[in-house]
Amino acid sequence: MLCANTLTELFLSGNQITSLTKGIGALVNLKTLYLNGNFITSLPPEIGLLSNLEKLDISNNGLRSLPPEIGKLTRLEELNLSGSKFVEGLPPEIGHLDFLVTLHLNACELRELPREIANLDRLLELDVGTNYLTQLPNEIGNLTRLVTLNLSDNQLTDLPLSMGRCLKLDQCQLERNPIKNEELLRKYRIGTDHLVDYLEKRLFGIN
Repeated sequence: MLCANTLTELFLSGNQITSLTKGIGALVNLKTLYLNGNFITSLPPEIGLLSNLEKLDISNNGLRSLPPEIGKLTRLEELNLSGSKFVEGLPPEIGHLDFLVTLHLNACELRELPREIANLDRLLELDVGTNYLTQLPNEIGNLTRLVTLNLSDNQLTDLPLSMGRCLKLDQCQLERNPIKNEELLRKYRIGTDHLVDYLEKRLFGIN
């Protein structure tokens, strides 16, 4: 018989689940947890007990908030929260996910990103498309390993100059934002490398 504390993968996608019990915290060796396509609107604090978790997909649930305990998942590498309803934003504890490589926040009704998101210095892929962001935290330039960044379908009028430090950025999507800086748009149309170079030169005052 399978013992709960030996379970390393759990796939519960598309099962009409409405909530998780605090018993989820007993699965201490869980590394992969897929809960996408259910009806879960909140996570119990016990989610923070899954200290070995590496992949968590809870997309397309209409999740309304994250408990501060999410920050205890310090081995998490992939987190998919797309399709949530974070009207009140993300908790600052999300910045504690030191090993995070991929973060999906597409269509989450976000109006701002916490400054602490810039602490995720291992992040390679960040998707915040289809939200209501009017600006990005200036600290986002700390994400120097970032390769892919989706900012499409927001309300951004400009980008922080600190993004000029994101020299590994290879793909940046800016479509359908009311960007007012025409020179920035021109560089973007040429290519992401030209965009980053433009921001870097402005950051360091290079003509």
